[in-house]
Amino acid sequence: MHSHLRTHKGQQTATDYCPLDLFSGNERRISLAVNSLWDAWVASNATVNNLKVFAGGKFVTPSEVSLDFGTLAFKIY
Repeated sequence: MHSHLRTHKGQQTATDYCPLDLFSGNERRISLAVNSLWDAWVASNATVNNLKVFAGGKFVTPSEVSLDFGTLAFKIY
């Protein structure tokens, strides 16, 4: 509902993100949710508040990060 309200107000939202996917336990759905959050974070320059990224304890924006999600996922897994 909050995403609908934000869209109605003209604010950007993570439209492809579904929290049910993130917590589904299904690897494909989890990957879809995380990729959606990442893409929305990059596209909005960190204004969509579903994802916060920190480096060295400092909040960073996509313009401050030279890492793509594929590289990040490789380092995490």
